[in-house]
Amino acid sequence: MSGGTWLDEAGGPPRGEVLPADRDPRARRRRRQAWTFVTLVSLVLLTGLVAFGQVMRWWTIGGARASVERPTCPEDTTLTADEVTLRVYNGSTHFGLARSVAKELQARGFTVAAIGDDRSGRPVKGTAAVRYGPLGRKAAKSVSLQVVGPVTMEPDTRTSRSVDLVLGPGYKTMIPRPRASAAIAPRPTPEGCVYRTPTPTPTARTTSPPPPLLPQPGASRPAPSRSVLTAAPTTPPASP
Repeated sequence: MSGGTWLDEAGGPPRGEVLPADRDPRARRRRRQAWTFVTLVSLVLLTGLVAFGQVMRWWTIGGARASVERPTCPEDTTLTADEVTLRVYNGSTHFGLARSVAKELQARGFTVAAIGDDRSGRPVKGTAAVRYGPLGRKAAKSVSLQVVGPVTMEPDTRTSRSVDLVLGPGYKTMIPRPRASAAIAPRPTPEGCVYRTPTPTPTARTTSPPPPLLPQPGASRPAPSRSVLTAAPTTPPASP
């Protein structure tokens, strides 16, 4: 008997009797199970919503996320052999030197536009000289890395990308192909790097004076001012 009511062995009311809902153990058990199920489902949905919002960056849990500095992409200072066009000149007394070196450069992938003797009149010191303009800086670097020994870099004012390789009296041989190819190979680009663009230097702005005001058609011009000259009174000289 519970609260003045007989219960059977299963914990329910005797057959034929109905207990109020607030006093029926089986009804209370079902309510507890329902609330437990609803709570678990709500927690799962809430956890999923929080995780999805974190991924979508709707909010940040655990404080502000530290900003990660992305690496700068390396800038290539050379060009590959198939991007370079050059002329090979002989600045020494060794006959056929320019032709043999040009043949080797062509085998490495360079484009040789001309072969001949150096007639510039400029002496070549050391192994060789590389002459180039502002647009041929990277190509000149690639050419200089093919020759063994000190190479003189001689920039000039040419407007093309072409490069002149002038072989001097100190020329011996060329750098072996594998090592020379590795020296001008493109540098690997890190994943997620950023190409930095140089900030333009602000130039001084010159302001020109405003144009003179022109008289409007039909407008009356002011009469020119006339100055009246008056003679100063003369004082008679004093008698001696």
